[in-house]
Amino acid sequence: MRKNISFYFSLSFICVFLLGLPFNLYPNQLQGQRFKDFKEIKYNISFNGIPSGYVVWSYLGKEVVGGRQAHILSIESDANILKFLDLVSSEEIYLDCETHLPVKVKRNVKMFGKKEIITERYNQEKGEVILTREKKDGVVKEEVYEQGIPIHNILDLLYFFPKGINLEEKQGEWMSFNLPNQKVQIKFHSQRKVKVAGKVKKAYFLVGKGARRFNLWLSLDNKIPLRLDFISLLGKVIIRREENE
Repeated sequence: MRKNISFYFSLSFICVFLLGLPFNLYPNQLQGQRFKDFKEIKYNISFNGIPSGYVVWSYLGKEVVGGRQAHILSIESDANILKFLDLVSSEEIYLDCETHLPVKVKRNVKMFGKKEIITERYNQEKGEVILTREKKDGVVKEEVYEQGIPIHNILDLLYFFPKGINLEEKQGEWMSFNLPNQKVQIKFHSQRKVKVAGKVKKAYFLVGKGARRFNLWLSLDNKIPLRLDFISLLGKVIIRREENE
């Protein structure tokens, strides 16, 4: 089950970045500003061309977490890919207002009919993530991950590329990011066209590798993910933005 959960949150990578891969790539932009013109963004999921679910991002505002103000993102998702993945999830991600790094992530997950509440608490100073799993029967398990700093979440990585990084200047270079239990590498390859919501748009095309290889298209104007592809031995999973900008 743990492997399936990790795969799904790569979908959210992500959908985001790869989503835990999830990005702090957007200098001088707060999440509230990025959602100024829309309260939610919807993505459709397909597997080998077959519609297989959706992911919806929403911005909920701010809240104090651990003495620091944090932006709150809500993610609702439902994915069913043959017998490989059957998951319904409701998540909240808390990002530090100053650094845009994750402070806490809370997930209500139902996978293959089994419910679980997962909470991640990030200590960026210590380079530590405490993950708590609470099952329907009341059993609670805690796991501690130690990682180099800063620590990203696949989902935050998708929406906030680290401050100060210029994609054009980094073209062709591998950039490394720490997730709670792995490292992810991303490279800006080139500008490419991608079809989204019936329109062809120019986008930044990035390739990544971590637990799985992926391709990512980001819009040129606000670097919001337009499309995310995962390719495995079973086929291709595509996460594509639905609405027009």
